Amino acid sequence: MKLSNDQKRIIKSIAMYTGIFIVVYPLMTLVAGKHWTWGDYFIFAGIAILVFGLVGLLYVIGSKIPKKDK
Repeated sequence: MKLSNDQKRIIKSIAMYTGIFIVVYPLMTLVAGKHWTWGDYFIFAGIAILVFGLVGLLYVIGSKIPKKDK
Protein backbone atom coordinates (compact mmCIF):
# COMPACT_ATOMS: atom_id res chain seq x y z
CA MET A 1 0.00 0.00 0.00
CA LYS A 2 1.47 3.31 -1.07
CA LEU A 3 1.07 6.03 1.53
CA SER A 4 0.01 9.55 0.66
CA ASN A 5 1.72 12.61 2.12
CA ASP A 6 -1.16 13.07 4.58
CA GLN A 7 -0.82 9.50 5.80
CA LYS A 8 2.93 9.94 6.29
CA ARG A 9 2.26 13.13 8.24
CA ILE A 10 -0.25 11.28 10.45
CA ILE A 11 2.29 8.53 11.19
CA LYS A 12 4.98 11.07 12.11
CA SER A 13 2.55 12.99 14.34
CA ILE A 14 1.38 9.89 16.19
CA ALA A 15 4.99 8.72 16.68
CA MET A 16 6.06 12.10 18.08
CA TYR A 17 2.99 12.36 20.32
CA THR A 18 3.56 8.85 21.67
CA GLY A 19 7.21 9.55 22.48
CA ILE A 20 6.41 12.84 24.17
CA PHE A 21 3.51 11.29 26.13
CA ILE A 22 5.68 8.40 27.37
CA VAL A 23 8.26 10.85 28.71
CA VAL A 24 6.18 13.79 29.94
CA TYR A 25 3.27 12.04 31.68
CA PRO A 26 5.44 10.13 34.19
CA LEU A 27 7.43 13.31 34.87
CA MET A 28 4.25 15.24 35.63
CA THR A 29 3.01 12.50 37.98
CA LEU A 30 6.41 12.57 39.68
CA VAL A 31 6.06 16.32 40.20
CA ALA A 32 2.55 15.72 41.57
CA GLY A 33 3.98 13.31 44.14
CA LYS A 34 3.33 9.81 42.75
CA HIS A 35 6.49 7.73 42.41
CA TRP A 36 6.56 5.00 39.77
CA THR A 37 8.61 1.82 39.79
CA TRP A 38 10.40 0.79 36.63
CA GLY A 39 7.92 -2.05 36.21
CA ASP A 40 5.00 0.38 36.33
CA TYR A 41 6.73 2.62 33.81
CA PHE A 42 7.37 -0.19 31.32
CA ILE A 43 3.79 -1.42 31.58
CA PHE A 44 2.57 2.15 31.04
CA ALA A 45 4.89 2.63 28.05
CA GLY A 46 3.82 -0.66 26.45
CA ILE A 47 0.13 0.12 26.83
CA ALA A 48 0.63 3.66 25.50
CA ILE A 49 2.48 2.35 22.43
CA LEU A 50 -0.27 -0.19 21.74
CA VAL A 51 -3.11 2.30 22.16
CA PHE A 52 -1.50 5.08 20.13
CA GLY A 53 -0.42 2.55 17.50
CA LEU A 54 -3.99 1.31 17.13
CA VAL A 55 -5.37 4.85 16.96
CA GLY A 56 -2.70 5.80 14.41
CA LEU A 57 -3.49 2.74 12.30
CA LEU A 58 -7.18 3.65 12.27
CA TYR A 59 -6.35 7.24 11.28
CA VAL A 60 -4.10 6.08 8.43
CA ILE A 61 -6.68 3.61 7.13
CA GLY A 62 -9.46 6.20 7.47
CA SER A 63 -7.52 8.87 5.60
CA LYS A 64 -7.08 6.72 2.46
CA ILE A 65 -8.74 8.38 -0.51
CA PRO A 66 -10.08 5.88 -3.04
CA LYS A 67 -9.10 6.38 -6.67
CA LYS A 68 -11.54 6.42 -9.53
CA ASP A 69 -11.70 3.36 -11.77
CA LYS A 70 -11.21 4.02 -15.46
